[in-house]
Amino acid sequence: MKQWIFGAVAALAASTALTAQAAEVSGAQVGVSYSNLTGSASDADKLSAFGSLEVAFSSAFSVQGDMALNRFGGVDWNGGMFALHGVYHPMQGTAVGAFVGRDRLNSQNVDFYGLEASQKLNIIDLEGYLWHTETGTDGTALGLSGSYALNDRFSLGGRLDAFNGRGDDYNRIGVTADYKLASSYSVYGEIGRVDAQDADAEGYIGLGVRATFGAGQGTTFSQRGLQDLLPGL
Repeated sequence: MKQWIFGAVAALAASTALTAQAAEVSGAQVGVSYSNLTGSASDADKLSAFGSLEVAFSSAFSVQGDMALNRFGGVDWNGGMFALHGVYHPMQGTAVGAFVGRDRLNSQNVDFYGLEASQKLNIIDLEGYLWHTETGTDGTALGLSGSYALNDRFSLGGRLDAFNGRGDDYNRIGVTADYKLASSYSVYGEIGRVDAQDADAEGYIGLGVRATFGAGQGTTFSQRGLQDLLPGL
């Protein structure tokens, strides 16, 4: 699977490069977020700054790039992430993709690759992913998220993530909310619970602010990676 996914992303990048003169930025987002565990490990928190940019080469094909910088309090860790997605839009509101990326945490690299899909159904948004890593921390992650728009400004949703590795099983479930301050700006929050192997389950709470740009109001897919799972947003 690894060779197929790398090949899919490379083939998309190569084919779209041939039509680069028709490329245009279709969406982007930038933001900051903060999350904190609420139990016995309440000194563990994460401060993130992130950004994504998507370039469309046609109505069916696009490439998305992600970057993030993270600061983990309590353990005094610094981290970063970058990823590249090849995205295919078979019809309006539907997208499938393949992605590759790298997490870097305290000078240690973890490469990952995977598949993803999203579906927008009027007031319901759904997204799922599957990714695997063979460097640093071997394991596989699976996730599903969704949201339901109660009105033009406010939406509620949730997410479920599970990571299964070599002695590093980890599960997370959260309830999310998003409120649009203006057409391109929103604040969002999340409360949930994380359960790691050989550790007590912990609650967490998080808050963020995000600015989105483009006709699609942001990028097709969320950011991926091991650091995205810890500890909250």
